[in-house]
Amino acid sequence: MSGIPSPFGRRLLAAATLSLDSRAMAQSPAFPARPITLVVPFPAGGPSDALARGFARQMGDQLGQAMVIENLAGAGGTIGLAKLAKAAPDGYTPGFGTTEPMWPTWLPYDPVADFKPIGLAGSAPCGRGTCSAAPTRNMAFSCGKAPRSPTSQRASLSARCCASCPIMPARQGRNFLNITRSRKTASSPPGAGFMDDNQNHAVQTAQSVQTVSPAGLSAPGGHYSHATVANGFVFVSGQLPVTPDGQKLSAAPFDEQARQVLANVEAALVAAGSGIAGLVQVRVYVDSIENWPAFNAIYAAWAGNARPARAIVPTGPLHFGLKVEVEATAVVLPAA
Repeated sequence: MSGIPSPFGRRLLAAATLSLDSRAMAQSPAFPARPITLVVPFPAGGPSDALARGFARQMGDQLGQAMVIENLAGAGGTIGLAKLAKAAPDGYTPGFGTTEPMWPTWLPYDPVADFKPIGLAGSAPCGRGTCSAAPTRNMAFSCGKAPRSPTSQRASLSARCCASCPIMPARQGRNFLNITRSRKTASSPPGAGFMDDNQNHAVQTAQSVQTVSPAGLSAPGGHYSHATVANGFVFVSGQLPVTPDGQKLSAAPFDEQARQVLANVEAALVAAGSGIAGLVQVRVYVDSIENWPAFNAIYAAWAGNARPARAIVPTGPLHFGLKVEVEATAVVLPAA
């Protein structure tokens, strides 16, 4: 960790660490006189839990005392570490965690004052990625030639190696814009950039929502898109029985209108990277409840094995005198 300013060199470990108050252990000659509870802030069965249990077995053998694993998962490890910070400093409640939940400024504990790293249990590689179209193709370019504006680099709290987020800008002598940490305080690590809540939301929303205009559908008749894609979901706007060339089937029988609507829904789904198999929910609006049986039969033949949640709502006359409208929500499907 050389070359990284305090407190990084003293506090950050790019691996799992243990934390307990060694002073209390030294003051108790009979330690340990009872079982020791190891707080693991991750779900049981995961890789961190497996590492913790292996370490606990060896620790218990050396101390001659039973080790109890307490899994307190949630919020990237912060829930378990928050409990650890409030535990009695008697050596009977050590914690097993990683450096990821150590630096956000909204934490319910002080990562420097409330913990004392006492041992290295394991390490893991950390990767860094970028868009294939971006000029930042390698670390040498990132560290030596990347523009020195606050928006030139961004980091995500969801990354398993986010402890490196404040380290890299400290090494490079520049600020990174971190779009997931919204409050900056006096205890914020050097080199970390922050946005307020409104800026944070605007950036993430702009990056995660895409509009879709299927080639097989006529242009939308109002201020909307046929479909949008956000966070792995596809949202299809209400589709009317309108042909690809814009003809409204107001005078057509209900069956023909229903088939055209479902064809339009499917075209929007496919254009957005989904399909009938990806459907999660379907909402159907009909001009009369008397058309429910006919629509249900046509829909069943169209949907096949897919059985998403569905609602059929009688509304009375629809726009342009049409008889049926359908909107849908689906998930993006893996590419074939």
